[in-house]
Amino acid sequence: MVEELAHYMTYENPGLGGEFIAYMALEGQVSAPCRCLWNLEVPKKNGHTQVDLLVIHTTGIYVLESKNYSKCRVCGDEKEKDWNVVYPKGRGFSMYSTYLQNEGHMEALRDYVDYPVPMKSIVVYGNRVNLQIKRTASSKTVYCHYNSLGNVMNEHARQRKPCLDDEEVWLLYQLLRPLLHCAEHIITWRKTPWSIASIPPGARDSTLKPARA
Repeated sequence: MVEELAHYMTYENPGLGGEFIAYMALEGQVSAPCRCLWNLEVPKKNGHTQVDLLVIHTTGIYVLESKNYSKCRVCGDEKEKDWNVVYPKGRGFSMYSTYLQNEGHMEALRDYVDYPVPMKSIVVYGNRVNLQIKRTASSKTVYCHYNSLGNVMNEHARQRKPCLDDEEVWLLYQLLRPLLHCAEHIITWRKTPWSIASIPPGARDSTLKPARA
């Protein structure tokens, strides 16, 4: 069921499909219970910015940008705003730097939350993407693929000291939950397998199951 749903979403809505794959990569891998929100529209001075996936953890907030590409090279320099996606036979296109994109997401989140909580930028790509990214010396952004996301998230969570208690995680979750972008068909985690369901707006969220001891 999960594989069929991911396949359907990848072709019908690649962006949402990538967010779904990213969530599934985190399920059962995180080191502590946390809250996960998808597809948030965060206000900023000149409009809003859309955050693909956000994890509120006892060690901080992890801001994920998902790029559901496949069989291509992503070439970029964190000092430059224009990056290139190159497919076989020379096909491709330019895109805005995912480094700068997620930095913008975190800036908007910091202004909105207005609370001293550390944030971590993670940019996740399809498994068959060749990443050729030139990093700056001060960069703290993490780049990875869907199939390594769970391990990457878990490793960074282990390296960081807890800074939020359970109540603070819950309060941040309640603060950010109204920013969920409404959609007719959204995904929700049940005790039963994943399913697409029409449910009231503002329900695209979940509590990630912790990793097994």
